Amino acid sequence: MDIIYAEKYYKQIKERYPYLSEKQIDKIIKYGLRSFFAHNKFGGDVLLKSNYYTAYIGKLFNKLNFFAIYYNFKMKIKLRIKYKRAKTIFNGKYYFGLKKDQYDQLFGKNKQKSKKLKFDKLDIYKIYEECLLYNPDYVFEFDNEDIGFHQNMENFTIKRYHLIARTNKDGIIEPVSKGGK
Repeated sequence: MDIIYAEKYYKQIKERYPYLSEKQIDKIIKYGLRSFFAHNKFGGDVLLKSNYYTAYIGKLFNKLNFFAIYYNFKMKIKLRIKYKRAKTIFNGKYYFGLKKDQYDQLFGKNKQKSKKLKFDKLDIYKIYEECLLYNPDYVFEFDNEDIGFHQNMENFTIKRYHLIARTNKDGIIEPVSKGGK
C-alpha cells in the first residue's frame, strides 16, 4: 500500500481551481483534513456533497427506533463537546428528569412535600439539554459536586431541589416560575 501525500494533489487542484492561490490550497488540504479527522475522532458523522458525488461517514439505519437511539447518542456527544469548547465553569447544578407516573408517586395529592427525595435508581446530568434528550415530563435541579457529565446513581438522596421545567399539554417543555406552580 502506497502512502499518498497531499502535495501530489496541488497541480490537479490548481488546474481545476485556477483562482485559488497556492497558500489557500495548502490551507484547505491541511486544515480541512484536520477538521475532518477531528470530527471523526469525536464520533461525529460527516456528509460531503457536490454535484458529482455524495460521501457519508457514519451509520445508516433502516429502522427508525435504531436511528432515534443513535441520534440521542450523537446529540449527547455534540452537547459535551460544545460544553468543553465553551470552557463553561461548572455552577454546581445537576439535573434529573421524572416521568409523570414517577412524579405522581413522589408528589401526589395525598403525599406530603418532603425536604428529601430518595431514589432507588436515578440518572443525573451535568448539562440541562442532555437531560432533555430523554423526554422527561418534569425536570429538577439540585446542587452537587462535580462528578462528571452523567451518572447512574443508586440509593440516592437529594436534599435541596426545585422544579425548573415541565411538559405542557402540547408536549413542549417550558420553564416553571420560581414558586414551582
